[in-house]
Amino acid sequence: MRNFFIPENQDTPQVSFDVATQVFEIKGESFGLCSMDFYLPIIQWLDAYTKQHQGTLTFNFKLLYYNTGSSQRFYEMMKLLERYHQSGRGQVKINWYTTSDESSIIEAGEDFQASIQIPFEIVLQDEVTVA
Repeated sequence: MRNFFIPENQDTPQVSFDVATQVFEIKGESFGLCSMDFYLPIIQWLDAYTKQHQGTLTFNFKLLYYNTGSSQRFYEMMKLLERYHQSGRGQVKINWYTTSDESSIIEAGEDFQASIQIPFEIVLQDEVTVA
């Protein structure tokens, strides 16, 4: 499969899935009103990729802000990654990047971490770089 890339715009994050490095990343802000329209092709690509691929994946979330609809799509992606991880076809690690002063994003990361059964690390940084 080819890499998957969507540039960031004013309402949606950058999506960069690199098949050579197996590092997949969503970064920026996600508050578009139609999150399903934006995330459906991403979820479909990820589903197809995990059915064809074997090996380790690293998934990085570097979000400054996101709405409830986006959160639901992130959960769908994580459950898909959990199925892949539990299938024995490959290992998955999720990194949830945020800053120590973003308590709501830290708490959301902790909620995601508690709801899935794959390695999940909350990475606190001085500043979450989205560029």
